[in-house]
Amino acid sequence: MGQDILAVADACDVEHFTIWGFSYGGNIGRYLAAQSERVAKIIIMGIPFGLGASGDFRRSIEDSRAHWAPIVQAQLDGTLDLKSLSQDDQDHLQRTNVPVTLAWLSAMLDWAAIEPADLRCPTLWLVGSENKNAMASIQECEEVLKESKVQVRVVEGLNHLQEFTEIDKVLPAMRAFTQSDMSLR
Repeated sequence: MGQDILAVADACDVEHFTIWGFSYGGNIGRYLAAQSERVAKIIIMGIPFGLGASGDFRRSIEDSRAHWAPIVQAQLDGTLDLKSLSQDDQDHLQRTNVPVTLAWLSAMLDWAAIEPADLRCPTLWLVGSENKNAMASIQECEEVLKESKVQVRVVEGLNHLQEFTEIDKVLPAMRAFTQSDMSLR
């Protein structure tokens, strides 16, 4: 996916660019920012540092795979009896592309850890104070953040989803960061 971003930048004849990524997009962006000098700045929201998927999130992916993989396989084999599924599972199959979701979630299980020091560019890490995973990551990274290119901005009262849906509460910090001098130090 990082290579796809670079291909778009190439097609647009853009050498350096800024990325804003929320949740899965934040994960993709931080991997690219750790690998490419072309990322001039990055804003990441909704994610902790470390592995692509860890802790409760990792367990939820593993649980989802255990639940859905046999259902998807039966669907592919033509042996799935929809009536054998709960109404919630039937509804989920109707509104979600489960194989695609399983694929991108499963891929995250193999992503290596990215830490603040790995990022090559100035970074704004926006975290809602109610995003427990990201807040725990801030505490875990406290010492290494001092030596990194990462600025932390905690937005009071926001959880993971609200970091995106309450954009009016995070947009001022995003604008200030993108309009600031390219170097943090």
